[in-house]
Amino acid sequence: MSSSKKLENFLKKSKNEQKEAQIKKTECISCPDCGFNLYEGGKSLTLCICYGEDWNKNIKIQKSETAIKMQFPKNIDPENIEMLLNTLKNMNKE
Repeated sequence: MSSSKKLENFLKKSKNEQKEAQIKKTECISCPDCGFNLYEGGKSLTLCICYGEDWNKNIKIQKSETAIKMQFPKNIDPENIEMLLNTLKNMNKE
């Protein structure tokens, strides 16, 4: 499947389902697979080797009283965005 087709499919799915993740201000977030610290309370997440070609990319975080906004690099793989959001959602269930 081509990259443009993957992105098209991702955008179609994202219109149908709203994705959210809660990050506590003082919380550290580690990758469940390799243990790398993805987030250490700053204003960005840094991806680990588990994200393949997107390794070491920074994701900017804006926090407000009512929401958390994440800004992803333009060329990041949509499947990696989904994997990261699932990691953030699942950390609150533990």
